[in-house]
Amino acid sequence: MKNSAASSAYVVGTIGLLLAGFILNSLYQVGLYSDGAYYFLGLLSERFYFVSSWYRLGAIVLTQTFFLAALHLGATSINILAMLHSANLVLVPTLCFAASTWILRANPLALVANTVAIASCYIPVSFYAVGEFNALYALFWLTLALLLFVERRDKAYFRLITGLGLFMVASYELTVITGLILAAICACRRAAETQEGTRHAWKIAIIVFLAGSLYGLAGIVFPRDPANASSFGRALFELSENRILFGLCGITFLSAIAAYSRPARILALAAVAAGLWLFVERLHAPISTTELNLGDQSGQRAQVFPILLVAAAGLVVARIRPDWLAFKAGGRAWPLLVPLATVFLVYGSDLVAWRGFTRDICRELQSPSADASQIAAFFGQNRVIRYGWYWNWPVISVLYRPVESQRILLDPHYQGWLPFERPEDAPDISRYKASSSLCNP
Repeated sequence: MKNSAASSAYVVGTIGLLLAGFILNSLYQVGLYSDGAYYFLGLLSERFYFVSSWYRLGAIVLTQTFFLAALHLGATSINILAMLHSANLVLVPTLCFAASTWILRANPLALVANTVAIASCYIPVSFYAVGEFNALYALFWLTLALLLFVERRDKAYFRLITGLGLFMVASYELTVITGLILAAICACRRAAETQEGTRHAWKIAIIVFLAGSLYGLAGIVFPRDPANASSFGRALFELSENRILFGLCGITFLSAIAAYSRPARILALAAVAAGLWLFVERLHAPISTTELNLGDQSGQRAQVFPILLVAAAGLVVARIRPDWLAFKAGGRAWPLLVPLATVFLVYGSDLVAWRGFTRDICRELQSPSADASQIAAFFGQNRVIRYGWYWNWPVISVLYRPVESQRILLDPHYQGWLPFERPEDAPDISRYKASSSLCNP
């Protein structure tokens, strides 16, 4: 049986989970988590691109354009706009990983690498949907798959490669590494090419990826926020302590062995058991801001990057040795769905809790004022601690409060920077609440 036929269940299941995540992210308005709420309020009030850093302009354009188009075409319901905002944030990674799954379907080892990229590198940090790193990681993975596993050399192919490269030029500072990797692969392809026109096309692609690498380096040398950059570095050094990510990689390893060996059911059951253990273990994790059921969304944006590079190396090996591995579990790749289903299950528990968190906010903001004990009780709830970011409460208040309300929620334990503290300083978005609200769609 051909490997492409053996992987059909994997392809359907993986793309199905990605689409389900896209739909749930949109309906549950996950784009309002953390910085996403701040971006959303800025987009509503300015009606133009919210640029946090010029070194990330490419990702910003990709993740805000469709939302702004809907805004300027006349969409005024804040509930619908919050869904569109969330959808725009996760559209790029959804399309990229779905496309890479299809491109890699005929190579067993490449599918393992693809599973690692999705289950261990994308979904664990996808709740932090507004992060530009989500766009870079996905664009890098799709471009890598195109360069290694698509043999076309026509104009459409090079336009696609170059277009993806242009968006990556200014997407996230880690293009300093991803740009070099992609440029090196293009250089290898160019060296093996004999037609002058095609060699010229490869040269243009190399220049684009190298430009992205230099631009990323500039963003590191002159960081937008030195404190944020240092926290990224600290998180990298703490990767060895991240049981969640290593647990997901371990489940993927067990599932891969199951796909390549005869006792597939036993090994797949072992992977399921490991996945259930991971799920139960996370239910008893300490309650802290940014620490969701799949881990610290802020820290893991850095920690998943080395794992993505290991998966990329696996993709290169799969290209060089396409017949190195073959499915033996009855000609099926279905065990590789185990880690994807596991991580999606845990992610679903975060979605349910997030839904409860937004309802907690709505109940609290329905009262025009509150005494100190009521405020302390609100900010002491587990869901409020886990899903509410300390500095972001004024923004959340403006978005979720009724039109006639001027109430601002402030975390009594936080003393740092706030977008605004006085009601009169808040942007007026009442026009978007005329037909609906985030509390009463």
